[in-house]
Amino acid sequence: MGKQDIKRLFNKTYRFSKNEDWVIPKVVFSCSKWTIPSLQLSKEELNETKGLLNGVNLEAWSNHTKSRDPSSFIIQRLKQNINPELLTQAWCKFYECISTFPVVPINAINQGNVNSLHICEAPGAFICSLNQYLKLNYPDVEFNWRANTLNPNYEGNSLLNMISDDRLIKFTLDNWLFGEDATGDIKIFKNYIDIITKVNELGKRSLVTADGSVDCMHDPGNQEKHVSHLHYCETITALSVLETGGSFILKIFTMFEDSTINLLYLLNCIFEDVAIHKPCSSKSGNSEVYVICTLFKGLDTIENIWQNLLFPYKSGTFGELSMFNLQDIPSSFLIQIHECSEYYKRLQMKTITDNIFYFNTKCPMAHKRHYLKVTVAQTYLNKFKLNKMSNDLKIVPHANALKSWRNFNDYYAYEKGFEKLDIKDLIQYDFDEIEIITGKPILAVKNSKFACKTTIDSFTKWNFKSKKENTLYFFCLESLRKTYTIFDINDFNIYDQNKFQKDFSSKLQVCDNTKEIMFINFPFFTHYLVGILYYLIKAFKCLYFNKNGILILKHVDFEKLLSIKESLKKINDVKIRDGTDIIHIIPPNVFDQNPNYFEFIWCFNNHIRFL
Repeated sequence: MGKQDIKRLFNKTYRFSKNEDWVIPKVVFSCSKWTIPSLQLSKEELNETKGLLNGVNLEAWSNHTKSRDPSSFIIQRLKQNINPELLTQAWCKFYECISTFPVVPINAINQGNVNSLHICEAPGAFICSLNQYLKLNYPDVEFNWRANTLNPNYEGNSLLNMISDDRLIKFTLDNWLFGEDATGDIKIFKNYIDIITKVNELGKRSLVTADGSVDCMHDPGNQEKHVSHLHYCETITALSVLETGGSFILKIFTMFEDSTINLLYLLNCIFEDVAIHKPCSSKSGNSEVYVICTLFKGLDTIENIWQNLLFPYKSGTFGELSMFNLQDIPSSFLIQIHECSEYYKRLQMKTITDNIFYFNTKCPMAHKRHYLKVTVAQTYLNKFKLNKMSNDLKIVPHANALKSWRNFNDYYAYEKGFEKLDIKDLIQYDFDEIEIITGKPILAVKNSKFACKTTIDSFTKWNFKSKKENTLYFFCLESLRKTYTIFDINDFNIYDQNKFQKDFSSKLQVCDNTKEIMFINFPFFTHYLVGILYYLIKAFKCLYFNKNGILILKHVDFEKLLSIKESLKKINDVKIRDGTDIIHIIPPNVFDQNPNYFEFIWCFNNHIRFL
C-alpha cells in the first residue's frame, strides 16, 4: 500500500454540494412512510454481504478483522507517545474529525470560550479528546462542557443499551445531565426539556456532538431503522441549544431509509456546510460514519415548522409518519444521497469480502499488514500534530485517574467464616446530609455498580419463599429475633424493587433501638439501599459478614441510631411528583470517595448464595 492508499484512508469524505432549490419544506410529518426502491436494493446487497458471515466463529472473526484493521496500532502508538486522557477508539475518531473539519467555530475561539454539549457520551472520550485539541491548539480558550448519557447510576437502565463505564462521570458528576426522570434517556420528551433548559441557562453551545446507538443484535439488517428515533432526538436536542454559527457532529450508519434521508436534508438546509466522514480510526468493516455540520444558520430558519418538528417527540409517535414528503425533496439532493450511500456501502463491502478471503485462505500477509499499521499510526500522529499534555490541563488532573475502569475482579474473594470490619475504617470521606434525588421508579434492577450481572440474574430467579418451608430455619430465625432486628429477604416482596425499598425503609424506622441488626441475603444493589446502609452503620462500632449472605451490625450506639433514624425519616416526608420516586439519598460519587466501603458492598453482594 503506497502513499496514495494511505492518504485515501484519511480522506473517506463525501461533501454535499448544495443547489438553490434546497429549501425547507413547509409541511412536516404529514405523509406516510416512503422508500426509494434503488436504495432498498442497495440495502439488500449490503445485508447479503454481511450474511456471508453467518455461522462464522465470532471470536475468531473478531481477532481476524482486528489483525487486518490498518488503524489498529493508533491507540497503541498514542498510549506510548502521548498518553491521552481516557484514550479509546472514540477518542481517536473524534480527534480526527475536529482536526479535519472546522467544527470548533472561529467566533468561539476569538471570544475565548468554547461551550459544548455531548449527547449519548459515556464514557466521555469525546470530551477528553476535545479538551486535548483545545489545550494544544488554543491554550487560552476556556472550555465549558455539559454531557448527557444513559445514567450508569440508575439501576433501571439495561446493560444492553447503556455504557456503564463511569470513570469520568464519577469525577465530573455535576457536568452530566440525566433529565427529569434521572434515567438519562434522551428519547423521553420531559428529559429533553429538562436538559435543554439547563444547558440554555448556561448559554448556547458552540459545538454539539451525538455519538449514540442502540443494541441491534436482534435485527442487525435493519440497524438504520432501529437507531432512527435516537438520531431524531439527538438532532432536535442539538438544534435547541446550538448558537448561530455553531457545529454539530452526529454519528449515523447507512443511508437507505427515509428517516436518514430526511434528517440529512434538514441538516443541509440549516447548516452552511455538511459532509459525511468515515475516520481512518473507525473500523472499515462497520457502517458508522459521522455527519459533520458547520456554520448553523440559526433556529429561526426553521421557526415556522419547529412545533411540527417537535410533535413526534412530544407525542412519542416517531416512526409513524415521514418527516418530509418525497416530492418535496429535490432530485439533485437525492442524486447525492445515492452517490454518498453507494460510496460508503462499497467501502464496507470491499472490507468484508477481503476479510472473508483472507480468513478462509489463511494467506501469510502478516508482515505487510504490520508495516501498514505502523505507517498509519505514525501518519495519524504526524497529520494531526499530537503532542503530550501536562496532567494539570486534563479534565481530571489527578495523574492516571482515568487510566483504566474499575476492575472488580481485583477485589478480594474471602473464604473465611466471618469478616470483621471496623466502621471507622469503612468511611474515609464522610457525608452527613441526606441529599434526595428523585427519578423514574426502579421496578427491577437491571444493572448495578455494587454487584456483577451474574449476581443480579441469580437474584431475580431465586425462589425466596423456599426457606420458609424449612421448620428448622424458621425456628432458628425466631430465636435470633430475641437479640437482633432481622431483615430477611424472605420477608419482602422483591418483585417490585421500588416497593421493596420503601418497605425496608419503613421497617427500619420503627425497629428496636436497643437491638443489633442482622441482614440475611439482603441485596444492597441500588444507590438508595447502599445509601441507607451508609448512614445506618455509623451507629455501630463494627460489622461482620460472611459468604453466605449474613451481615451483622454490632455494638450499637443507641443515641446515634435514634438520631440516624430521625434523619432517615426525612425520606418519607419528601413530596414527590406523580410517576417519580426517590432513587438516591447520597450523591453517587460519595461511594467512589469511600473505596473501602465500596469494596465491602461489592464483596458482600457477590458472595450471597442465591440458590
